[in-house]
Amino acid sequence: MKREDLIRELRERYRTSGRSFNEFERRHWAALEAMKIGWGGISLVATVLRISPNTIRKGIREIATGQADADPSPENKRIRKAGGGRKPRVAPTPAESGDNTHGGGSVSGLPSNPQHSHPPPKSPD
Repeated sequence: MKREDLIRELRERYRTSGRSFNEFERRHWAALEAMKIGWGGISLVATVLRISPNTIRKGIREIATGQADADPSPENKRIRKAGGGRKPRVAPTPAESGDNTHGGGSVSGLPSNPQHSHPPPKSPD
């Protein structure tokens, strides 16, 4: 089968079934597809699905060790470990947000002493 045909078929299969996968299921589905293709399958699937080849390799490792058969965390249905993922954004303090009502410092945030704001010019020697 030609590469273009493989790409078209893979996109169609992903469009019909893969859109509802969570990241655990998507990783294992991509790994199975790459293993079906054989040589070059990891790079092809990674390109088509726009995921990292390392993600597919991790899925292949999990399938080989039997971790793919188990739910990620059956007791609470978590996909990631507790504490994993992006940290929640906290509101910035007034000093971080530039809302400095206490005065001091310059308006631009640059040092107020121009003598120390730039390195001295080099001599032409």
